[in-house]
Amino acid sequence: MRRLVGFVLCTLVLWCVYRLLNNTNLQDRDYLYPPPPTLATAHIQGLIDDVQSQIDEINLIIKTRKYQHPTTANTTVTVTMPALPESVTPIPIPSRPSSSRVHAFYYPWYGNLEFDSKWLHWNHEYIPHWNNHIRSLFQSYQGNHKPPNDIASLYYPSLGPYSSADPSVLTNHMQQLQQAGVGVLVTSWFPVGVADAHGIPLDPLMPALLDTAHRFGIKIAFHMEPYERRSASSVANDIRYVVTHYATHPAVLRVCRYPNRVVESHELCQDKKEGKLLMYVYDSYQIPSRDWETVLKPSGRETIRETAHDAIVVGLWVEQSHGSELFNSGFDGVYTYFASPISYGSTAENWHSIASTCRKRQMLFIPCVGPGYVDTPVRPWNEAATVNRNDGDTFRKSFRNAIGVSPEMIAITSFNEWHEGTQIENSLTSDMLTEKGLVGYQSYHSSEDIYLQITRSLVAEFLSKIELSSK
Repeated sequence: MRRLVGFVLCTLVLWCVYRLLNNTNLQDRDYLYPPPPTLATAHIQGLIDDVQSQIDEINLIIKTRKYQHPTTANTTVTVTMPALPESVTPIPIPSRPSSSRVHAFYYPWYGNLEFDSKWLHWNHEYIPHWNNHIRSLFQSYQGNHKPPNDIASLYYPSLGPYSSADPSVLTNHMQQLQQAGVGVLVTSWFPVGVADAHGIPLDPLMPALLDTAHRFGIKIAFHMEPYERRSASSVANDIRYVVTHYATHPAVLRVCRYPNRVVESHELCQDKKEGKLLMYVYDSYQIPSRDWETVLKPSGRETIRETAHDAIVVGLWVEQSHGSELFNSGFDGVYTYFASPISYGSTAENWHSIASTCRKRQMLFIPCVGPGYVDTPVRPWNEAATVNRNDGDTFRKSFRNAIGVSPEMIAITSFNEWHEGTQIENSLTSDMLTEKGLVGYQSYHSSEDIYLQITRSLVAEFLSKIELSSK
């Protein structure tokens, strides 16, 4: 009996350590860039191989039953796609207008048969784990999802699996942002002709996105996405392109600055010539600091500073060491992106320190908040990273943690990143899912727009604090 107890305890300890280390590589959106295994993970894997072989079958059964997505369910259903009117009646503008201090990351990469002649992103593949042993536990999750019944999300959008090119969808999205009090849409952007592995180039969508946003008083900022062979020099050219082609559009967000590149009290200055475009650079840490200096320092040989293409450029703070790199590289500010505490930067307990450091260096700090996280429809082996929504309490806590460090701006991750379950966009409730015959999806419990309502309330709290502190 003692040997059996000892064996069980050893198994549990090793398995917990293994799961913990397996979760350390979740900081990248690895449906684009799968992270390599770490030496620590490989070492632990070697230790537990003997034990794991005895529990593989049980673990696979547990995992499969716990996560039952439509692809694995022996159910055939017919879904009627919700019709969107050509002219959608605008949602009444709330008493307090949308705030340009509150941003939301936006993904215009979805497509369907009607508008794009093929599915884009809704049919995302199941990503295999890089470790052969773990991958073997999830052999039943292979291939691609099959819309419209089976989409690559654990939630189902109220608009159905839409196309980002559908004008009525763009209109509806701006109405939702307006209802939520979000004043800035931070759109993912790739260079001309470049796309992620599961989509199409996004730049052709920008004119319609900008025009629709302007109709609803929503501003646009740009999220510069990674791509093959990206460098500081290529990002500088990307910024030059965006400024050249879109800076004059009235929907583009502008932020004022002093001549020495310090954000002017971090106040937003719409429609002023001295305002600069705001650029978020995702995975900025993948490019060496010395390379960034050549384009972000005034003395750099390819600098954008004090030129017609100057911009406010914020880099991604993931690990603690990234702070000094961002400070020394010439970035104007930092953001944290992730909707779960999987990194130093996205852990709210570290935000006071980050905010204090940024203020001393006269840099912009944009903490990022989110309603939850679940990416098992694309990474079925990644259940350990799930952050439950808790009926909105997770979002409220995250947003209030951000308010507590008195930032000039807050960004929401996300409006519509459906693969990772971070969206605040309207989603079907359980009753709606049942009515449509959809199985295997989670739901917003009270109403399809509950997260827009929660956001609206939190934005009001944020703006009230700013008003009080300015008196």
